[in-house]
Parts: sequence; C-alpha cells; structure tokens
Amino acid sequence: MLFRIKKVIYRVSIQFLLTFIFAVSGLTPLSASTPKKDYWPTENWRQSNPEAQGMDSGKLMRVIPFIIENLPNIQSLLVVRNGYVVFENYYGPGMPDQQNTVHSVTKSITSILAGIAKDEGLIGDLNQTLYDILPEYYDSTIDPAKKAITLEHLLTMTAGLQPVRVKDGNLLMQWYFAQDCTKFSLDLPLIHPPGKKFAYSNPISHLISVIIIKKSGMNLSEFAERSLFKPLGIKSRIWKMDAKGNSTGHGGLYLSTRDMAKIGFLYLNNGYWAGKQIVSPGWVEESTRGHVMAGRDYAYGYQWWTRPVGGCPSYRAWGRNGQFIVVVPELDLVVTVTSATGLPGGPSGHYAPLFDIVAKSVIDKSCASSFPEEVVFSGEKNLPADLKKFFQGFSQAVENKDIEEILDYYSDNFLNSGRDKPGLERFYRLLTTGIDKFSFKINQCRIKGNTATISGDIATNMGPNTLSITDLIKENGFWKWYGNQKSK
Repeated sequence: MLFRIKKVIYRVSIQFLLTFIFAVSGLTPLSASTPKKDYWPTENWRQSNPEAQGMDSGKLMRVIPFIIENLPNIQSLLVVRNGYVVFENYYGPGMPDQQNTVHSVTKSITSILAGIAKDEGLIGDLNQTLYDILPEYYDSTIDPAKKAITLEHLLTMTAGLQPVRVKDGNLLMQWYFAQDCTKFSLDLPLIHPPGKKFAYSNPISHLISVIIIKKSGMNLSEFAERSLFKPLGIKSRIWKMDAKGNSTGHGGLYLSTRDMAKIGFLYLNNGYWAGKQIVSPGWVEESTRGHVMAGRDYAYGYQWWTRPVGGCPSYRAWGRNGQFIVVVPELDLVVTVTSATGLPGGPSGHYAPLFDIVAKSVIDKSCASSFPEEVVFSGEKNLPADLKKFFQGFSQAVENKDIEEILDYYSDNFLNSGRDKPGLERFYRLLTTGIDKFSFKINQCRIKGNTATISGDIATNMGPNTLSITDLIKENGFWKWYGNQKSK
C-alpha cells in the first residue's frame, strides 16, 4: 500500500532477521556475526509503512511541523528502519535521485576508504607518522615537531596544525586553490602538540585522501568506485579535485539522499553488505567511537561525529548547511538529510532535535539502560579503563602545566562550593607554578549511571593532599570533573 502526505512515502514491511555466520573479508577471516537479510538495497530500497517496522506514524509525523518551523533550507529527509524506507520526503528542488554536494559528509566517506585501505594492507599502523608516509614534504625548513603527526592524529582532527575552515575565508581559498594543497597543509603553523587538541580542519581530511592515493596508486574517486560505490550500487560520478588532480578528502563529493542512506546502512551492519565484508567491523567500531571531545555536545571519532539520539548511542556524518547521515544502531535506524548547499551557509546544529523526534517514534525497541545500579570499586587498579585514562591524562596535563588541557577535564557545568569552570583558570595558573609531579591515589570509586564519586589523595612534589573535588560526570562518553554543585 502506498500513500503520500506532502510527498511523504510509506510502504510495506518485513521482520528484521539476524543470523551468525562466518564470512571472509579480503584476506582476513571474520568470526563476528554477519546479518542475513531477505534483500540488500544495492539496486533499490524497498518500502514499508512505519507501523509494520515498529514505529508510531503519528509520532513520526511530528517531523513535519518541526521542519516547517525550524528548517527552511532542508531539501530531503529519508528514514530507514530495519532496512526499509518508512519515510521519504523532498522539499523545494530536492528529488529522490538528485545528486548534490554533501560537503563534509565527504570526510566520513574518506574515513571509510582509509579503513578499506588498512584492511587491504595498503595502510599499516595508524601510529605511522606523516614523516614516514610523505617524506618528500619534509625538508630542512619544516618545523621538526611536525614529524610527530600520525595518521591517527589526522583521523581524529588532533594534528595540531592551524585549522582551515569555511569561516576562515581567505585562508580557505588560499589552501583550496594552492598549486600543492599537501605542501600548503603541512606548511601551516603547528599551534598545538600533535594529539593534544581537537581542531576541525579541511586540509587534515584532504591529507588522508593524499595518503590513500599514494598507497593505492589510484585516485580516491577510483578507489571508492572499486571498493565502496560499486558494491553498494552507488552511482556517484562527481568528486572534485585539487590542482594536482587528487580527489578532495574534505568535501566535494556528490551523492543522492538514497545513496547516503546506503552508506549509513553499511555501517549499521558493521561494514557488511550482501555477502561481502566491505570494511572490517573493527574499523567501523573504532571510527564511530568518540576519541576526543569536539565541543559541548559532541565527540569525534575517525572523521565521524558522535552524539546520543533519542537517548541512544549514535554517530553521524555531518556536512555544512545540513547534510547528514545519522545512524542509531540499537534502534536499527538510519536517517539521511540534505539541505541547500550554497556557501558560506551556516551552522546546522539546530537539526539535532529532528533526529530525536525520529528515534522517539520507534516503539518496539528501546535502548539498553545506560544507567545501571551503583557499582563500587576499591583501589585504583580495579577502576574501569576509561577512569584510569581520565586520571592519568589529567595528571599529565597538570605536570605539563597545560592550563587549556586541564580545563578540558572539567564539565562546562562545573560548580564546586561556588567556584565555576571560568574561575578555575587563575587557580591553576597559580597552582601549577610549583608542581612538577602530580598523581592520584584512589581509595574508592562509586559509579552510578553517568556520575561517579571518588575518595582518595593527591601526591605532588610539594606533599600529599586529600581530594577536595570528588564528583565526576560522564558527558558524551567522557568523564569530567563536576564538583559538588553547591553555591557559596
């Protein structure tokens, strides 16, 4: 049955099935489960109605007034549940098979191609330095500290180079039209030690493309056609190039809304597609896991953003002006959005509630609780790995006297007996002047949901101290000092 509301398309359904089988990807045998389905959308997506796929159409229809009131530039919204299109709507000039530039969604595609290249043995350890991979760009005039930049630093946007974004105007144009974008990128000043700070930057993603091109011996568009687009039935024919003819890794790829959904569906199925492991499950997991905080509400993986959707873990490819591929694994949900593409455009964080509305229309499944009962850990050696990493990282930041990094370990909502986060900077500038050694001795840690309370001591070269701030909160997957939340 097919009916439309303002070009919204509904269709018929089938139960989503999973089975465990052994598969082979390239040269690597896989023991993980691979999904068995009654069809794969290589040629076309099948359609269903929301109810048949465990969704409440009334709740799903709430996207329409939200779009009318808040998203004037949106051109398409497509929702896939259990592998079936349950909602497809186009606005303005948007059309089902129309290909438009997806801007920085390209970065996530570049990440997938990096994973495929790694699976094929073209790229080795992610701790390889650019100095080893692109030695021709390292001469005697380059800052020696840039030799420490690794491939993983590129993937996580922590290379430390001066960022180049749309808002940087002239600098962006200078880079984009440079005769050698790679040289221009590596000649940018190093403003942070590699691996220390997230700094979103277009040249960083393009360097990943340059590396894949060098290692594979083919342009990124050709590598994508062979390894990704053809197996998925994606018919993209436009990918912009730099002055040297290299496909741009940061943007410039053109995709349709339906083909964007195929990318999301590939990752939803852990890189598996129609009998073939396109990219390894391990790469999917690592690339969509938050490796570094990227603002108040987001973390960043390997060129993918992470942020909960409808209270569920989720990740997204995100392009300027409102181009999205959003995946919510626990709900078996993929949502794609395109919008007007003209630059400079503007930020598109205000699209976030749209994805929450879609997720909350799922009624046959909910996310596993993220808030278990209180768990008590005695002694530092028994702490969860992420808390150990938190304390070790914070201690190192204090010993390095890196005030900016120290403050990154504090919640923006920090409050401790009247002192808030902005008031901490002066305190740490004074404190760190005399401290060369800093470490924790944790006696007990009590974790309940996304909060933790600790007791213990601090050891410094100036003598021991009892912990005065004992409360932590987990924000977007990262622990932060939270304080006792008490005013003076």
